[in-house]
Amino acid sequence: MMQPNNFQNKYLETQVQTASPVQLINMLYDGAVKFAHLAIAGIRENDIAKKTTNIIKVEKIIIELRNSLNFNQGGEIAKNLDKIYDYMYTTLMDANDQNDTSKIESVIKEILIIKDGWQAVLRDYATGFNKQAPSAQPAPAYSRPAGYGQGGGGPSAAQTPKPAYGNQNPIQGLNLSC
Repeated sequence: MMQPNNFQNKYLETQVQTASPVQLINMLYDGAVKFAHLAIAGIRENDIAKKTTNIIKVEKIIIELRNSLNFNQGGEIAKNLDKIYDYMYTTLMDANDQNDTSKIESVIKEILIIKDGWQAVLRDYATGFNKQAPSAQPAPAYSRPAGYGQGGGGPSAAQTPKPAYGNQNPIQGLNLSC
């Protein structure tokens, strides 16, 4: 008989294998926030193992997000995301060394800002944001659609969005189980 944790792991594995690229990126952001909150709890409970384990999980997610950036196609947006991810990673290392919950909370805020902005762009694409240019070609399907589009309801036909992520699976190889 499978243990409850095995069911959860199998369910997560199935989610990852069947998820769209959009869902995969959302899963990474959600996982990073979840583990960051667990790390904060570890600091408050004076549980070094809980703090360290969960900060490392967030760091691994940040590393995967950074490694998945495609600088050729993502241009300036990919470069900016890389800088933000670098800031997050460094802040997490400091938080781990200093048991500083405010540093982890800062990373959570940054993750949520990126996730919210990315989701707004995706909603714009899903709802046909560019009604002023009906002849515009639909945006191509991206394997990692994070980091494209720049405010103002999305790009015009002349500003084809550039994905910041390559074709890598950013979740592959991560241990996201609790």
